[in-house]
Amino acid sequence: MRYNRGMIVETFLRNEFQEPEVIKLDHSYDIRQIRSEIGHILREEKKCISCSGRQVMLAVVPHVSVPDHYGCGTHQDPFAVNSDVPSTSFSNFNPKYKGYFLEKIWQTFPFKIGRMAIMLFERNSCLALTENANNRLVYAVQTTEAAHYLYEQQAKWYHIPDDEHLYLVKAKKRHTVYNGSNDQAVHLIFELID
Repeated sequence: MRYNRGMIVETFLRNEFQEPEVIKLDHSYDIRQIRSEIGHILREEKKCISCSGRQVMLAVVPHVSVPDHYGCGTHQDPFAVNSDVPSTSFSNFNPKYKGYFLEKIWQTFPFKIGRMAIMLFERNSCLALTENANNRLVYAVQTTEAAHYLYEQQAKWYHIPDDEHLYLVKAKKRHTVYNGSNDQAVHLIFELID
């Protein structure tokens, strides 16, 4: 498709004046403590994480034999969720990480959430386009300037810095995550329940 000047201006104006897809919130948490705990969890889960869509579940479904990865997506679409598992089923904190600061965050979280997971974005990678049933709150634990959220209908890249703040990500809209860096990015993901 060839773009003429009018189409480019129209696209710019539509993107420039519409509500952003990623919004910084006032809620913040101590990044040093979170990095330390997530670093420990990732070292412990190193063998399992490669087969789990690059996620470790922190909010889990009770009475499941493998709670760390139950409800995770796939390598092709890590944000995808098993539709047979309602978001409200993730009602317990992972017993392996009881007593962690992450559990305190889960217990006192100011929003109603379902899944809570550690997400890894490998270096030089891009996830499949996806849209989710619920929006997400994202906390960047470790990131680079080359890690971005991209939306299919918007010509705009959104970077979530590791500045100790939560960011609302409108995950109901078709999007992807791109990490163009030589370093992996790590996000803490909270699924909002409407």
